[in-house]
Formats: sequence, C-alpha cells, structure tokens
Amino acid sequence: MPQLVSPVVQVIVSDESFYAGAGEGTIPLVIFATQQNKANPNDSDPFLTTSIAPGTVPEEAGRLRLITSQRELIETYGEPIFAQEAGTPLHGDELNEYGLHAVMQYLGIADRAFVIRADVPLEELIAQDDEPVGPPVNGTHWLDLTNTEFGIFQGDLTQWVHIVPSLFDFDVDIVDDSVVDVRGVDGDFAIDIGNNLLGLFEKVDPTNTSDTWFRVGTAAWQTAVGVQDRVGGGTGTVDVTYAPHNEVPTFHDRHVWVKITDPDQGADYVVKVFNSTTQIFTQLFAPLFSNDTEATTEFGTNLVAGSIYVQYDPTKSTHLIKRYDGNNWIALVYEAKLTPPTTDAPEGRLWYSTEFKVDIMAGDGQNWFGYLNRFPTTDPNGPILSATAPITQSDGTILVDNDLWIDTSDLENYPLIFRWTTATLEWILLDNSDQTTPQGIVFEDAREIGGISGLSSNTLDSDAPDARLFASGMLLFNMRFSTLNVKKRTKDHASEGTVILGDFVPSTSIGDRWVTQSGLKTDGSPFMGRKAQRRIVVVALQSEFVSNQDIRSEFIFFNLMASPGYPELMDEMISLNVDIKEVAFIIGDTPSRLAPDGTSIQNYATNAAN
Repeated sequence: MPQLVSPVVQVIVSDESFYAGAGEGTIPLVIFATQQNKANPNDSDPFLTTSIAPGTVPEEAGRLRLITSQRELIETYGEPIFAQEAGTPLHGDELNEYGLHAVMQYLGIADRAFVIRADVPLEELIAQDDEPVGPPVNGTHWLDLTNTEFGIFQGDLTQWVHIVPSLFDFDVDIVDDSVVDVRGVDGDFAIDIGNNLLGLFEKVDPTNTSDTWFRVGTAAWQTAVGVQDRVGGGTGTVDVTYAPHNEVPTFHDRHVWVKITDPDQGADYVVKVFNSTTQIFTQLFAPLFSNDTEATTEFGTNLVAGSIYVQYDPTKSTHLIKRYDGNNWIALVYEAKLTPPTTDAPEGRLWYSTEFKVDIMAGDGQNWFGYLNRFPTTDPNGPILSATAPITQSDGTILVDNDLWIDTSDLENYPLIFRWTTATLEWILLDNSDQTTPQGIVFEDAREIGGISGLSSNTLDSDAPDARLFASGMLLFNMRFSTLNVKKRTKDHASEGTVILGDFVPSTSIGDRWVTQSGLKTDGSPFMGRKAQRRIVVVALQSEFVSNQDIRSEFIFFNLMASPGYPELMDEMISLNVDIKEVAFIIGDTPSRLAPDGTSIQNYATNAAN
C-alpha cells in the first residue's frame, strides 16, 4: 500500500475497486437460446427501438460468434428476457434467457467469449390459446371495419340522426334489390360486406313478419317505406342523397343522407395496405366520388398507381372501392374485416397452448372410435377436466364404467387420467407408460378434430397409429388436437410408408397439419406443460453441441464450456470435450426446481431416481 509522507501531510492510496480479472487465457464457449428478432436498443435513446438485434434473426441461428464486450453482446442479441407475471419475476421459467445473462455477467470481468444462439424461437413457445397465424401477403389491402365510418344519416323531421349500420354478409348481387334475413328489426340499416359492392340496406318490416331488407335508393325500397311526412307539411316519397357535409339536404322525413366527406361523422373509409418489409399496415387516402372521371380530375397531379377512391351509386347505394393501376381505375381486391387479415401459420411455426382441450379415442383391436361411439353411456361431453374428482357426469347424471377424468390440479404430471369403475365406485389412475395392455393408453397424433364433435366421429388422419397394433380397450390420446404439448406447423404433411402386420402401407399426403414436436419420454408418456417447452429448447441446444462443426475447428480455441440453466446438456458437453482433446473445463448446474435440502441434493447427485 503506497504511503506518501511529507512534514505536514500523510497520504494513503487504497485500491478498493470491486473487480476480479479472469484467469489468463480463459475463453468460454456458451450456447444459449433467445427469442428471435429481438430489439436492438438505440444508443442515443434507450427508450426507442430502431432495429433488430442481428444475432437474433433466424438466419443467424447456429453461427459461432466471438463477443468482446457487454455492449457488443447486447447490440447483437438484445437484452436478456426473463418471464414475469404482473411484474413478479418467474424464476425457473423454461423460457428465461439464462445463458445470455450469464455471458453478459462474464463479459463484465473479461473481454472474450465464444457464443452460439441455438435454432429455437423462444417467443413461439410462449403460451397462446388461439392458433398461430402468419402475416398477410405483401400488398394486401384491408378495409378496417372497426374504424371505418360510412357517413349514414336519416331524418326524423327534427334533425339528421347519425346511423351506425350493422355489418352483415348478405352477399346480394347488384341486380337484387332486397334480401330476406331474420337479423335486425324495422328501421335498422346494414352494410353488406359479403361482396365488394358494400351495399346499404334498410330493414322495412313494420309488422315484424317479412324479415325483408331493401337496398336503399331503389324503387323497391321507396315502395316499402311508403310516403312520409315532410318538414313544413305534406308528404312525399323517401329518397337518398349523396352530398358533402356542407350541402345539407333540406327535408328530414326518413330521407337518407350519405355524407360523402368526413367532417362531423361523414364517410371515412379506412383502407390500409400491408408492407411485408416493415410488417405494418399503412392507411391510404380513400375519398368518395361518383365516377372515374370525377376521381381523376380531383386527384389531379397526385394521381399515381396505387391511388384509391370509393365510387358510390345513389340509385343502388353501392360503394365500390377502386384502385388506379397506372392506366385505368379497376375494382380493388381487399379484405373487409374488423381485425387485420392474416395467412395460415408458416412452415415450421411452433405452438404451445395451455387451454385445456382433450381428444381421446378408444380402440377395439381393429379400429379407433370416437369415445361416445365406443362407450355410448359415458359423459356426453367427453373426458371431464377438473381439479377435483367428479362425483357425477358433467350433466349431473351418475357416473358409469369408462367415464374419464383428467386431473388439472397437477400440471407437473399432466395428464393424470382416471377411469371410473362402478364395481369399486372409484377412479382408477391409468398408467401413461402402458402401451400394451387393454388398460393402457397411447399418445400420438391422430386427427385435427376433437372436443364435442370428435366424440361421435371416427375420422382419422392417415398418420394415426394403426389400431390393430394395440389391444382391444386401449385408449388413444390424440396429441394433434389436445393441448399442453408443443406442435409444429408442417405444410403438405404426409404419413410415412410402413409395413403393418405384413402389409405395406404407402405414404399418404394429409395436407397442412400441426405435428407434435415435444415428443414422448422413453416410457411412452408425453412431455407436457412446461416440460414440453423445455424439451424443445433442450433438443435445440443439444443439436448445437453435437453437430456444429465450427466449435470443432482447430482454429477455434476455448477452454471453458457452459449452457446455463440446462444440466441436461452435460453429456453433450463431455462428448464435445473429448472431441477437442479435453482442453476445456465444463461448468454444469443443478435443476432450478431441485428442492434445497440435503436429501434432494444427495439423490440428484447420486442419480437415485435414475
């Protein structure tokens, strides 16, 4: 400790910095998983995201990178993400980015680390009940019905009353002036979104017997409504006027005014176009005009290919959206929806749902049957999903033999499946690892349908397991429909060609399907719940240690290996270490859910439970 001494002052310099340097030459290899397409924070504004972290784009999965600072790590892979619920961190969640966080901590005391992001999109493993969808095709036009204002008003002899029309899919052709539909009551208005005419209809049914909707502006509509009182006295035929907000019609009798400019609740058609590069919808200017010539004149020098307008016809009250293609105005192809358009989930998309849905079939040694077809007196709603043991069927009737109950209170061991036995009046737990006896159950993809409709249907996809291979009485847990497993979207899925009981069964195309990806344990029972999520991550991490050739290159040197949070990878790390002549030290950890007591730790260390 240096001491500076003078006749008057003594100065002592103490180095109390909290810093520990890494050992000389320590270079780790860390393989981890993150979400895809994460935000790359903007240095100038930490609250603004301007781009995607380059290391998280799908094409970068499996690439070996040398990272030399915390800043480079965050700019490449984004901030580590940890699951929360109502602001409370979920420690041990299977989708926490432990590995990325560990590298960030290491680079706080050293300046070199090799890293690989495994090919698994963690964001696709976040639970969602609705089936995933894909983005719309580039250039898709969308009429946003949630935010579109049609500008409809009707007079009541006192004032113009703003009308919010219903949105019905009548799909009425231009030659038809009316349609019968039970929806609505006398005096209601509706826009027909069943075709691109967007016709305006009024229900004229004063006696509540005809259920007839008439196209506003037609002679049929005028006849049905009849003569009406006019402002200032007298009666007359109703009519429809298309006029801007500053040209208010002068009478208010059931007369209809479509305000063609947007002030004061006038017409405002919200038409948007999708850009696949930015992944957003952009709203287009969509004014109302009576014909192409008027539209061309009003657009003037602003008329370009892609310009749109809404062409209205007062005699039929139609509203046709048209697009300029550079030479002519043509009818726009678009989707009229309350929510943004989508496409089917893309190839390879993962899906994990925690909504309790189950489809179970039963076999007779020759075929699989919908559960009610095999056991007609069992619960009419199928397997009972409940956290407590049922005492009756779901409709209140008594339990019968072969009624099924799935215990939803124990997600760690889901599905615990019980079968009712009247002889002993008790629920008997099925053995999920039994795929041989009549009391057993097999877990495989079988078909898309399930629920109530599946109970009386024997429909099967061609990749379903052959019932002849299993004992009569065996159950089939349909993983394709059921939830709490991880599925993968497969385009043009096909069954595999195989030989069954001496007969060759050729491969058969099934079509687009969700295919179980989380798989089965060695005993035939499924990975379910968080274990299904974890299985997907573990397999992706294992694949990198096993098949990545860059980490076996003689030009790449590291002497420490880790995959934080995943002790299942110890075997793969040991094998890799053997491949590279055992130059690395391996860091492993215990399961995050291992109970913190001596017995549990001792049992884990000695592999007591195998």
